[in-house]
Amino acid sequence: MKKFLVALLLLSASIAFVGCQKSEQSLVKANMSEITKTYYYAENDSFSVSISVGQRENPYLVDGVHHDTVDFSLIILKDKTNSEKEKETNCKLIVNGQSQDLKLVYNPIAKAFMFDLGYLLEDKDEVAIEFLGGQQNIPIVSKDFEISSSQAISVACKQFAEVLKNYTKAGKLFGECYLKVLGEQDENSQSLFWCFSFVGQDNKSFNIIISVFDGTILASDV
Repeated sequence: MKKFLVALLLLSASIAFVGCQKSEQSLVKANMSEITKTYYYAENDSFSVSISVGQRENPYLVDGVHHDTVDFSLIILKDKTNSEKEKETNCKLIVNGQSQDLKLVYNPIAKAFMFDLGYLLEDKDEVAIEFLGGQQNIPIVSKDFEISSSQAISVACKQFAEVLKNYTKAGKLFGECYLKVLGEQDENSQSLFWCFSFVGQDNKSFNIIISVFDGTILASDV
């Protein structure tokens, strides 16, 4: 009987722990101010281009407060041929054979031209760009990720468990969360990572870099 009671207590503790973990993840997912779910990438000798697809808050304010979100497909274009960046540049985006003229605005922080389509590109879409007199197909590279956006959030929640606990009161998370795909370029290849960020309402931020292939934590503030 005693062994049965001990086993029952251990089982109850296990269920409580799992429930807590699920509760934290639910709060995080309910307070995602930006989440990239699909990521396109391509490059050639003249430029590189990425498209992050998902949802992000509108207005976009990194203030620790979660706002309503909208769909986005953010194009980031880096021109390798021009060291003196203009404020704007033009290109054509081709989706399933349909061409659209775009005017991209230069972002000095990202050191790239950017444009948000304002809607979700779909996984079945065939996407290409015309720029500097050439056409470049842009494939979905996130389909090769072993770690999905949801799995990356789970890794971050486990790593930031104490942080999230400190910012949670009465079932409310006093902060907002971001999940993006980041790239690091070397001479031979482009390495991609998940970046999860938590920003508290006290303006403190915590970041974690996660491998897209095995979920390894590559860097963390905690």
